[in-house]
Amino acid sequence: MSQIKLRDDLDIDLIQEFENKFIYISDPLLIAEPIALPFSYYPLIQTLMEGNKTPEEIAKDGAAKLLNLSDDRLYTLLDNLVTLNMIDTPTTRMAIESMQRYVDGNVRNSYCQSFSYPEDPKELTAFLDIILDKGKQLTEKPIKAILAPHIDLRLEESWETYANSFLALNNVEDVDTVIMLGTGHYRSTADFMFSKKDFKTPLGTANIDHELIAEIEKNTDIVLDDIAHYKEHSLEFHLLFLQRILGDKSFKIVPILTGSPAHYFNENTTPDSNEKYNSTIDAIKDAIATSGKKVLILSSGDLSHVGRKFGDEFPAATEQIRVKHEDESLIEMLTKADKNAFFTEVTDAGDKNKICGTAPFYAALSLVDSKEVMAAGYNQWQEEETESMVSFAGFVVG
Repeated sequence: MSQIKLRDDLDIDLIQEFENKFIYISDPLLIAEPIALPFSYYPLIQTLMEGNKTPEEIAKDGAAKLLNLSDDRLYTLLDNLVTLNMIDTPTTRMAIESMQRYVDGNVRNSYCQSFSYPEDPKELTAFLDIILDKGKQLTEKPIKAILAPHIDLRLEESWETYANSFLALNNVEDVDTVIMLGTGHYRSTADFMFSKKDFKTPLGTANIDHELIAEIEKNTDIVLDDIAHYKEHSLEFHLLFLQRILGDKSFKIVPILTGSPAHYFNENTTPDSNEKYNSTIDAIKDAIATSGKKVLILSSGDLSHVGRKFGDEFPAATEQIRVKHEDESLIEMLTKADKNAFFTEVTDAGDKNKICGTAPFYAALSLVDSKEVMAAGYNQWQEEETESMVSFAGFVVG
């Protein structure tokens, strides 16, 4: 068998949590899924980094013997590293080349088509119409923003909330640009991660508003992170509804993913205490005012993520009532447009429910000067096989 080598471009970090040390291997290109290994495996990882031994030679190596790994367990670990795309193989090299072509290109193609929604445009249109038929238009007034879920579109539990949120787009008579704020699930390199790529779905291509981004850049430095956007669904799902309902309007987009708010939780502060955060928010608002464009804010986030799938030691079904009560408190603060009360409550709870809409919802309320926030639905989805649950809500801002 040939020699086996860990990819050179992976990030390998030694992490200590309390008395436990472990090795955390991650991929900045997001081709490989991250993995955590016991710290005692480090000599084995060094051998794989050198890449000059076959699996059989590694099995006879002192590092493997010190770990008391049987040949079967060692080969299973190596197979898992191959499956995770962490080993240098022709397949991973092709994936890296594909990622580089994407980074160098001008278009972000749909990532979730064919598994989260139909790839065929006619089938997709019919699918979205089925979802939209489950809700109602909550207001006839003009709107400034929509805060909506991004839970998997296939889950019928989500359809009414999606519909109640997005049917408000029927009130949009004229729009030049939609600023899209989403949760960055896979990567967090800044509070705001922009892309300048056009976004393509089966329903067409949404072009970037380069003029508005250029206005933003006049007043602040922005972080471009196309890799964070590569397989992110939080904006992709929302774009489908924009294209379905606003399809006759030639709007452009500014796609932005919000990074993890964990550092604000740790410091017990709110984002508006950060100079760079305020600079970006102010630059976006100034760019809107200077350009004179008609702009809609669209924010993508879910609420609680609890249960074993998300690292909890309890089944989600036992916490359903508690989570609903705590979600309702957050929903009340959002309907009052009290972004800091919302953020502080998540912080004070230690983000124990893992609210993935914290950053994009906070950013949306920072950009919109309005106290008219209407709740557009709430529900929970139970995944019985993993004893886990996700909750979600929608809001329309007038």
